This record gives sequence, structure tokens and C-alpha cells, in this order.
Amino acid sequence: MKDKRQDIDGLKGIAILAVVFYHLFDLLKSGQYTESTLFDCGFLGVDIFFVISGFLITSSVFYKLSNNDFSLLAFYKRRSLRILPPLLFVCIFTLIIGYFSLFQNIYRELNIEVANALLFIGNFRFANSGGYFALTSSDKPLLHTWYLAVTIQFYILFPLIVLVLKKVFSLKRLPLAVTVVFILLTVTSVLVSRNGKGYLLTQCRIFELFFGSVLFFYKDIVYKRVFSLNTYLPLLGEVLGIVIIIASIFTVELQNGIWTVTTSLPTMFGTALVILSHNKNSVLRLPPLTLLGRCSYSLYLWHWPLFVFALRCGYTDTVLSCSIVILVILIFTALSYIFTEKRNIDYKVTITLFLLCFVSYFYFHHNEGKNYLSNYMTPELENLLIEKQYIPSIAFQKGNQAVWHYGLQTETPKIFFVGDSNLGHYIWYLRNENKTAVYTLARAGTLAYGKYFTYLQTLDSDSLEEKSNYYDLYKSTLNMLKDGDKVVFCNRWEIFYEIYCTNNKLPKDDNSLEKYVNEVITELKEQIQLHPKLSFYIVGTSYAPNFPSIILTNIEISDSKVKYLINRKNAKILQNYKDRKIELINNKLSEFCESTPNAKFIDRNVPLVTKDGLLLCSGNVSLFHDPAHYTQLGGAFIAKYIMEQIEK
Repeated sequence: MKDKRQDIDGLKGIAILAVVFYHLFDLLKSGQYTESTLFDCGFLGVDIFFVISGFLITSSVFYKLSNNDFSLLAFYKRRSLRILPPLLFVCIFTLIIGYFSLFQNIYRELNIEVANALLFIGNFRFANSGGYFALTSSDKPLLHTWYLAVTIQFYILFPLIVLVLKKVFSLKRLPLAVTVVFILLTVTSVLVSRNGKGYLLTQCRIFELFFGSVLFFYKDIVYKRVFSLNTYLPLLGEVLGIVIIIASIFTVELQNGIWTVTTSLPTMFGTALVILSHNKNSVLRLPPLTLLGRCSYSLYLWHWPLFVFALRCGYTDTVLSCSIVILVILIFTALSYIFTEKRNIDYKVTITLFLLCFVSYFYFHHNEGKNYLSNYMTPELENLLIEKQYIPSIAFQKGNQAVWHYGLQTETPKIFFVGDSNLGHYIWYLRNENKTAVYTLARAGTLAYGKYFTYLQTLDSDSLEEKSNYYDLYKSTLNMLKDGDKVVFCNRWEIFYEIYCTNNKLPKDDNSLEKYVNEVITELKEQIQLHPKLSFYIVGTSYAPNFPSIILTNIEISDSKVKYLINRKNAKILQNYKDRKIELINNKLSEFCESTPNAKFIDRNVPLVTKDGLLLCSGNVSLFHDPAHYTQLGGAFIAKYIMEQIEK
């Protein structure tokens, strides 16, 4: 007879709290409402769930195998009726709310997410579309279902593997056979996770579920040989496991923003200690904690989409509003637990909801996600500005990197724009509306003005060859410019700050930021000093408005009933926009320019800052595409100001 493990329910309670608070603070950071790093490792709660799931499923399968009572079909049926109904209600809810509150392209993606979630393959798509730790995750209301996909894939594969192993090795040798599979999967995970996408991939995470399976097979042996030796050992083992889990949640760090097997090992070990200790008088038996554990599936399903919709609709800007959102999540969780988990949902209802989700997928996939909010989008820049009156040309090229000649083609450019994606958002203006002849060298994610940043190893930016080509083109273009010509640097200057800190083992504080900016200036200074007859302009970093406010500037809903759903308080002007890090960077760059005769600083925030706050719109058209980039109108707005400064 299997005894009820209240300690495991308590463990689930800890795990879900870690995940929920991690997601809450992660979204608040993406909205720039906080910089707190307190729950940065709360994602490790998922590791607890993986180990527990492997342990419990193995228990269910093994006991039935031992009694010759195991049916593969019955197993799949039980799992499906346990998992699908709550998930289907979440999918239907997100489709309905998303129809009124998501942009067309995001709503189309949501329908794809729903289809993938119900087919339990969503983790593979998410792994190749920004990953789990990207700020754009706020555009993915079902991102959290990646965990469910991995778990279900394990539920599908595990009984098949066990049946094969039982047939080949017998039931008695099954523990050893499963242990060998676990070891092989662990080695596979170590090798495969090196590409930086391992966090979401089944082949990198399934070893944790098999670890839980191994724990089940050897729990009795470990308890007999270790924890039964002294009355207090189960309590000590459990407390030590809890301490390790909590310590890992608050101290483990991602290296260069990527997950590896070693990231999860402390949490897995702590979870194993709690399970193996099997303390009969568990300190985890606290009723609120065990209740959270029992409701953890419903809470996991509902918290993320409700957080996302609250963020996008402007309801996460105060402690009170966040508290109300959490209360709403708890209400939805309770309703889901009582009416979809505790009750047997009729299979006809389940099938009907399943088909409705796929009808929505096929319909909105066909019409590109056109939904209610599509009718209230603000106009695009192409409808507002004149068409270009010339055909741009490539002036110089090396590999796949080129220096473009924009403006009048009959004139030799005397202005050279160089930069990353923060130059890219001026390109529309330079190519279409501007008539002054200019050279431009732009490449996203590149700060290649010297050897350090050119050859800096990064995961998400260009290859070393591409950055080297950029660096060489930059230097060769400077060499062919004439005395009095102008060079304009347009960069997101903080782009490699975190990588710089990681590589140099520095804390992320003001001192490290100053060192980083000094490194940037050192590389800029090299070429500026080599070309004293050229005039250099350094365009500073922009203030970054929070993402929810940017979202709200892209819609005009004053004539729509949706205005009662979406809080547009910050849709025109943002009052709390100043950023200490941005000001430190701009001050350092400005000080450098003041001490350098042929360099001048341009503060691109000047035309955006009003007496009331940061300007987010011009008319009804948004100026910001995301916190780090302007829209085409915003780029044109700032580019005109920059041109005015350099043509004085």
C-alpha cells in the first residue's frame, strides 16, 4: 500500500512558489518596474517538478507491473484525462482574451502556441524562437507550457521504455537498466546543452525525470542503510535538502545567460535528499504549503498567461495592482482545481474543446491572426512620409558586410554613419526621406570599433569573421574620408555590459559599468586620435521606456469598448523614465567628448524629453518599437535631430 507523501506535496508548494515569483519578477523587469534579482533563479522550481514527476510516475507504473495489472492504454487515458481538461480551459481563455488584447502577429503566434501545447511539442518551437530567458517572452502567453511538453513526452516514452527493459532484463533487473538509461541521458544532456538552447529541449531535460525514476527504485535501500540508523536522520536529511533547494534558488547563476546541467544539479540533489529521507513527521506538512502543492498544476497553468495579460493591459505598475493580479490568479487556480482537476470532465467536453482550439488555429493561421485589435492599430510610417527619389548603392563591401551610399547619388558623402541596430532604426529616414549623401555601416549586435569587442566571444551576435569584416570596413572607410568629413557613432552602448562582467568576473554595479564604458571609449579613441582632421559625433544611449507602455502606444482604442479593459495611462507620456545606468553611460561619453577636440556628444533624448515626461507618440503614431529601438517614425524623428546637430 502506497503511503501519502505530504513532504512531496510540500516540495511541490516550494517549487510552484519559486516559479510563480520568478515569472512575476521576470515580467516586471521586462516592463522595467523593478530591477530586483531576488528571484532570478526561481526557474529551478521546474527541476523540482521534473524529479518529483519522474518519481511518482515510476511508482505508479512499477506497482502495477509488479501486480501484473499494468495497461499502457489505461495509463495514457488516465494521464490524458488528468492533464488535458485544465490545459484546454487555459487555451480557450487565452484565445478569447488574446483576441481583444493582442496584436495581430502575436495573436497568430498564440494560435500556433495553442496547437503546439495541445500536441505537446511546444518546447521545440520555443527553443528556436528566442528561448526561455528572452524579454520577448512577454509576447508568448503559453511559453510556460514547454515544461508540460517535456513532461508529457516523458509520460509517453517512459512506460514504453520500461516495458522493453522488463522484457529484455526482467522486472528484477529493471532498476539497474533504468539507471543505465539515466546515465546515458545525462551524458547526452551535458553534450547537447552546450549550444545554449538546452533549457527547453527534451533531450537535455528528460534526464531529470529519469533521475526521479532512479530515486524511486533505490529509495528503500537508501532509507534502510542510511536514514533508518537514527531517529533524527530523516529530519536532518529533509532539512538539509530544503536548505540546499532554497539556497540554490537564491544563489545559482546562469553563465552567459545559458542553462547547463550543472545549473540544476544542486536543486536536484536537494530534492533527492527530501524524497529519500522520507521524514514521517515532515516539516513540509504545513497546510498552506501542501495545499499549494496539490493545486500546483492549476496554479502553474494559470499564473503565466494572467501575468502576461495583466502586463500587456497595463495592470502591473503598482504594488496594489500586482496584488490584485495575484489574487485573481489564486481565484482562477481554485476554480480550475475544484472544477477541472477534482472532477472528471466528460470526454465529450474535452474533445469539443480540443477541436475548438484547432478550428481557431486553422482559421487565424489562414487570415494571418487578424483579430479585434487589428482594427485599432496606429498607422504605419510608410503611409506618412514621401518615397525615396533615388536608388541607394553599395559603396564598399567585404564579405557579407557593406557600406551603403544613401541620399543623392551624384554627391560624394561627407558624413559616415556607423553603428548597430540603434543605427538601423534611422535607416528608413536616411534611405527614403533624407537627401544628403551619407555612408552607413550598420550591423545589429556589433560593437566592433577595436580589437577587444571585435573578437569578444558572444552567443547571440555575429561570428568573429563578420565582426572582423565590420571592423575592417569601419577603418578603411575612415581612411578614405576627407578632412572635415564627419563620422557619427549610433550604438546601443550598453549591449555587451553583462557579457563584459561575466568574462571579467565582475559584479554588475556602477564601478563595473564605468570600467565597461572606459573599455568602449578606449576602442573609440584609437581611431578618433588617428584621424584628427575628421569630426566625430557620439550619439548617446536612449532612455528605455517600459514595454507595456510601448505596447499601449501602438493602439488607438478611444472609440472601442476595449478601452475599459486596457489601462492606457502611459500611452502618450511616460513620467518615470529616467535610468541611472543610461545617465552614467551618457555622462561618461559626454565627458570623453568634452576632453577630445574633434569629438562631440549628441544626446538623442533631448527631442523626446518634455516637461511632463518622455514622449512616446507623435500624433497617434508610436515612436518606440521596443525599449531599445524606435519605430520608423521614431527613427525619422530622432535622425532629423541628429542631422541638425551635425550640420550646424
